[in-house]
Amino acid sequence: MRLMVLALITMFVPSADAEEGTQKRVVRKLRDVDHAIGEMEAPAREQSHQPEIVMQALGIEKGHRVADIGAGTGYFSFRLADKVGAEGMVYAVEIEEKLLDYLHRKTKNGDIRNVVPVKSSATSPNLPQGSCDVALVVDTYNYFADPVTFMKELKGALKPGGIVAIINRYRFKRSKGKVRLALVSEVIEEMGKAGFRLKDSRDILPERFFLIFQRD
Repeated sequence: MRLMVLALITMFVPSADAEEGTQKRVVRKLRDVDHAIGEMEAPAREQSHQPEIVMQALGIEKGHRVADIGAGTGYFSFRLADKVGAEGMVYAVEIEEKLLDYLHRKTKNGDIRNVVPVKSSATSPNLPQGSCDVALVVDTYNYFADPVTFMKELKGALKPGGIVAIINRYRFKRSKGKVRLALVSEVIEEMGKAGFRLKDSRDILPERFFLIFQRD
């Protein structure tokens, strides 16, 4: 297992990450929710996030119960809902009130009954114990001030054999240049502390790593 993890770190960390590893890691904060809604619904996400390929890689099927952590506007949530069908359920987990309101309106207006918006906290997704087959965390890991505590809580929400998929940017742009987010090696280490082991990884998304963890 150790050799596998080392190989994955080597494969996924670009040469620039050695230099970036000396930089302080930044936890992002969502300041302009209205602007973020426009970005989350942008057509360009079809190419940058490849939702169909991601769901296929995770083996999402009818009847599955999936948590979309940091659901935002539900970009993945409502696509997941189509995959799991009426027999399944998607928990659209979000901490921002404006985004939760957006999710509630979208489910009500579309009469979508297999998407349930859930208010999270900074340290917990607030999901029922043993409720999920899969948890998907897309472009959200960099918002966790204490990822180990949050992921420990998320672990309790997974069924035996449940998995967590983390998709995240290495960097994001600021007016003064690019700022470093979490490195693959850091995510693997933090997830290990939370009680997860690395199960798989996929190199299918531009500028993002895609790691799949299972309860240890």
